[in-house]
Formats: sequence, C-alpha cells, structure tokens
Amino acid sequence: MKRKLLYLLRLFVFWLVFFQVSRAIFVLYNYDKFTGCSKSEILYAFLHAWPLDFSAACYLLAVPFLIALASNYIHLLHVTKALSAFNYVMLALLTIINLADTALYHEWGYKLNAYALSFTRYPKEVMASMKSIPYLLIQAIIGAMVAGFGILLRKTVHLHDYPLKNNVITGTKRHVKGAAVFLCTLFLLFTGIRGGLGVVPINQSAVFFSGKPVLNHTALNTGWNLMNSYVNAGKTSTKNSYQYLKAEDAKNKIDELYKSNNSFPSVIGTEKPNILFIVLESWTADVIEDLGGEAGLTDGFKEATKEGLLFSNIYANGDRTDKGIVAILSAYPSQTQTSIITQAEKMEKLPSILFPFIDNGYQTAFYYGGESDFANMKAYLFHCGFSKIIDKNAFESKDMNSKWGAHDGVVFSRLLTDLNSEKKPFVYTVLSLSSHEPFEIPVPSKIKSNKEADLFRNAIWYSDQCLHHFLTEAKQQSWYKNTLIVMVADHGHRLPANYTDLSVPGKFRIPVLFTGGALLNEYRGKVCTKTGNQTDLAKTILDQVRMPAPASTFRWSKNLLDSSSKDFAFYTFNDGIGWVYKGEQLVFDNISKQITYPYTLTKADSTIEKMQTGKAYLQYFYEDYINR
Repeated sequence: MKRKLLYLLRLFVFWLVFFQVSRAIFVLYNYDKFTGCSKSEILYAFLHAWPLDFSAACYLLAVPFLIALASNYIHLLHVTKALSAFNYVMLALLTIINLADTALYHEWGYKLNAYALSFTRYPKEVMASMKSIPYLLIQAIIGAMVAGFGILLRKTVHLHDYPLKNNVITGTKRHVKGAAVFLCTLFLLFTGIRGGLGVVPINQSAVFFSGKPVLNHTALNTGWNLMNSYVNAGKTSTKNSYQYLKAEDAKNKIDELYKSNNSFPSVIGTEKPNILFIVLESWTADVIEDLGGEAGLTDGFKEATKEGLLFSNIYANGDRTDKGIVAILSAYPSQTQTSIITQAEKMEKLPSILFPFIDNGYQTAFYYGGESDFANMKAYLFHCGFSKIIDKNAFESKDMNSKWGAHDGVVFSRLLTDLNSEKKPFVYTVLSLSSHEPFEIPVPSKIKSNKEADLFRNAIWYSDQCLHHFLTEAKQQSWYKNTLIVMVADHGHRLPANYTDLSVPGKFRIPVLFTGGALLNEYRGKVCTKTGNQTDLAKTILDQVRMPAPASTFRWSKNLLDSSSKDFAFYTFNDGIGWVYKGEQLVFDNISKQITYPYTLTKADSTIEKMQTGKAYLQYFYEDYINR
C-alpha cells in the first residue's frame, strides 16, 4: 500500500514540474507581451500558479487512484502497462494543448477556451489565421517536451510502479486499514480538485494577482482553464454571472444612458436611398491618418473622408468578425465568452437592420470572398434577410489567396457589376477579406519586408486600393447619386501598433464613414465626435431614412447624430469589458474584479464609481442575452 501512495505522490510532483516548465516556455515564446513587466512580477506568476496547478494535477491522478483502489480487491492484469499508456497519452495531449495555447496567445491575447475550440470546425480558415506561427519550431518543442518528459516519467515514476498483479488485500484488519488510507487519499484528491473546503470551488481568480492581464494569464493552468471553459460553456447562455448591482439599479442606469430628445439633423438628401454597407476587415483606427493613425496606408479612405461624414470616436463591440457582423446588422453587443451567432435558438431572435427596408421593397445581398459557412455566418445572414449571398464559391480559384478566399479587387468588381444591374432600391453589404491573415495580396507590396506588421500594412494598403477603385467607378454609375455608403470595420487589430495587451481601448477603436451621392453637401468633409459603437449604426441610419423601429427592437443602439444622446462605448473581450465614458477609457477584468487599464490606476481605484455604469451595462445586457 505504501508503494502505491508513493507512486501517486511521485506522479503528482511530476505533473507540477511539467506545468511549470510549460509555463516557462509560454513566457519565453511570448516575451514581447511582457513589456513593462519586471522579472520579479513574472516570477510571481509562477508562484501564484500553484492553486490551479495543484487542482489540475489532482484531476490527472484520479484514474491512477481509482485503479490503485480497485487493485486492493480484484486481480488486474496488465494494469501497469495501461497506467503507463494513460500517463503518456495525457503527457502528449497536454503538451500539444499547452503549445497550441502558447502559439495562439501571441495572436489572440487570451488563453485557449471553449469559444476558441469552436473554430476547429473550420481548420482551413483557422490555419490561415495562424500563418505567422513558426510551425516547425512549435513541432520541435512538442517533440522535445514529449521525449524529455517521457523519459522523466519513466525514470522517476514508472520504474517504481507499484505491484498491482496478485496484490489483493486479504484479512479484515488490512481491509479496514486499506479502506481508511484510501478514503483519506480520496479526501485529499477531492480537496485538491476543489481547491479547498470552501463553499465555492476553485476558479481562475485563485491565481489572478496583477492588474497586468498577461501576468494573470501566465499563472493560469492551460489544461485546467480549457476544461473549465468547456464544462461551463453552456452555463454562459443560461446563467448571468455578472451580478454587480441590484437588477432595478442596473436597469435605471441603462435607461438613463439611452435617454435623448430624439432631435437630429438630416444628413441624407433623398427620400428612399440605397444603402451599401462596406465592412472592412481588421481596419483599426491605427491605419487611418485622419484618426491619428499611420499615414500613407489608406489614402483612398482619406480621399473618401473629404466627401464624407467621418465618425472619429467609434469602438468595435468585440474582437472577431462574427461579433462585429452581429453588432452592425443586429445592433447587438458582443458576449464575453461566446458568440450568439453560433447559438441558433438565440440568434434567430435577433433583430435585423434589413427588416424595415425589406418591408419597404428593398432588395438585399451579401458579398464575401471567404467561406460564408464560417462561424455559422450563413445561417445568420439568411436570418437577417439577405436574399442573395455571394461567397468564395462564386469566384475562380485563380482569384483566391492561398488559404482564405477571393481577393478584395475581385469581390468589389463583382459587386459593382451586380449593382449596375439592380433595378430595385437595395441594401447591399460587402465584407472585405484581404486584410485578414495570412495578409497575401496579388500585387507587388508597398513595403518590402516580411515582418508581420509590414505584411499587415501591405494588406491594408491593397484593400484600400481596391476600395478607392470601387468608389471611383461607383461615382460614374446611375445608382450612386441615390446611395448612402456606410464604411465600418468589423473589429480592430493588434497590428500595426503591436499591442501587447489586447484588451486596451486602442485596439478596439475603428473607422466609420458615411459617404455616397445621397449625403448632403453640407456634411461632406465633416467629423462627428460622438463616442459610440457599431451597434449605434442601426438607429442612426433608420432615423435618417425615416424608418424608426420600436425602441425595444434596437434596445442597444443610439443615434450618433443626436446631440442629446450620451457619449459612451462598450466592448467585450475574454471575460472582461472596455468602457469609454465621460472622457475616460477603462478596462475591467471580471475574473480579478479589477480595473486593469489605465495602468496608472492603483488597486484602490479599481473599486470606485467610475466603472459602475460599465458593469451595469454588462449585467443588464447579459440578462437580455440569457432571456433570448
């Protein structure tokens, strides 16, 4: 019996060592993310990691423990081989998971979770999004980890396998003693898995210790976090875990946010205009010169601003296309740990900005050079009322980049051709693609460099060239003079600014521009400084075309052109929110229950009133999401 317990103890220590080595690789691979973190702070992440590492190790001991317990009463053949096989399989699986998380974190800025796993149904698109990952290096590290820890496992644990065969306990006293020992061991395992005897089981907050997200993410145990996320994935759509205020107080704060006198200027000079949404993939404000971004990358957009109405303080609601599309077309905010577009029973209850137009005889179509099935997008688009969806299947293979889909130039050309044959008033939408990873363009690059940030700059530049050509041609068409063109990004991007903290407001700030022949001359070249979100486009546009929907339909939308509407923006990231309100930019992490941005705030500042309205927004909005 003693040898069995020593075996379990050695295996427990083995897993703790494995977790810390994996954590060290995570830090080294993503070292550029730790800018501004001292070496002592990084070391603290390793120390604070113990609670979840203990819990994960106890989970991994559950099967060996049960087999050890069973061996007290029945003869087990080949059990040591089976145990060895189990441990080697878990070693290989956890190594792959940890290294996948390490590589993806560089791009996503959050740990591997159930939402990230949902995209594995689209392996080709996922691989296209990870072009910058050095696969050979990752594979080499995986091989070295499995080989090295496999040898360590054999020499420190498996060579000391306890004898299970013909080791059945006999005699009443030995049975009582054996039962007592294993009951104590079971208690310790259970306590380790729960993280103690408290009422609430252990969770991520047990290892969060800093206002710098990357340090908290380092302390998280990847395997434990993934399992926890997967187990709780369904709960995020049925239980509101964001309870900060009394329900009535939260509602009152949100009602106050959306109060206005509904007085706004008309910026459209035609009674029944066409509407063309141009959704720009990853067009962060950091590439828009008029928004303080880099010069020379989007000169076509810059020229369009001279003839358009620019909205200078708009933030994306989320960090992925599936969230951005819902915010634009349904005026519905993004969820923190999932996406409503993947949940048919909730998605089908969303409103659509297209519905009032369809009721008034408008034709609809959606253009996208990629795969429209990705992230359940096609189902959502049909729900929104698009009668025609043109995706990569409508284009020739010669017009595709290597992995994702048709280049923007080809898609815009097809859109222009189809618009010229459209007889009815229309609401068309096009989603660009070329500025998505792997940043491949079919023309010579503007910047001769293979650095990731420069590849992104080249892709944005090419997309802008395609946009400029489309607008130039569109101005020559008969439909243009009666058309309002709405340009909006689906989300921001960590490049080219190379944000290391992917929750900061700068990453979520995006361009929005109204242009086209339907825009009144007196608003051309003007700038609207109202702070808002993609969700605000619905009410802004529907009020302009005199198709106002009931207030309850677009509950989360305000008119950006109404001077009495409030200046605020809300966005979500992995279990946290950004809140831009009354001139302040704040980021709140729900796990640590702290304001993590600005970095200059002290810990005491994280509990002050300035974030209460943002938390009320999250609480009230999530209640709405759950009840759909």
